Amino acid sequence: MITRSMATFIPILAMLVAPRVILAEGPIMIERQDAYVHRGSGFIFPAAAGDYQRTGLIEYDVAATDVSAGYQTMTPGRETVMTIYVYPAPEVPAETRAAEIDAVQDKLCADHFEDIKAGIVQSHPGAVLIEEGRTTSPAPGSFAHAGRRAVFGFSSAFRGKEQPLRSEADLFCYVGGKWLIAYRTTAPTAVRYEAELAALMQRLRWP
Repeated sequence: MITRSMATFIPILAMLVAPRVILAEGPIMIERQDAYVHRGSGFIFPAAAGDYQRTGLIEYDVAATDVSAGYQTMTPGRETVMTIYVYPAPEVPAETRAAEIDAVQDKLCADHFEDIKAGIVQSHPGAVLIEEGRTTSPAPGSFAHAGRRAVFGFSSAFRGKEQPLRSEADLFCYVGGKWLIAYRTTAPTAVRYEAELAALMQRLRWP
């Protein structure tokens, strides 16, 4: 069964096997060759961006507001896989005063990111947090706020070979007022993917 869980952050790899395959308990795996537009936010998942090729698309709800897309580049020496998620942000309680909304959103975002980090550790026993902090928005014209970033190290299979990996999670909250945009990037530790990641993120059209 495939479910969208930002706690586990499972990268999507080569999942295009048939058009609109209904997975267990609702998610739909979609095959298409053109750009995919997220229905609620307008976020665009291109078929390709730079060296990255899209490898899969999943809609996790009937309204298609909870969506992920997998990308990869297998250029020798730069092998990297990424999954991008766009889904609704936690709702701010209705009784929240206007002056407190930013603080409440920040707390909800922080709590959600802790869940993401905990899920990575749970999915990869022995994972070690090696970096954590804030990261600038890749789309400052659309969303100027900083995101959250955490980088883990662990050993796992990658392209059929057990090896040390570097895995990064990035989260941007309340984009367009109500969306979360998250990235999970994984590559062998010898691969420096930062430039390719930055270029890909900057090519994606945000709401």
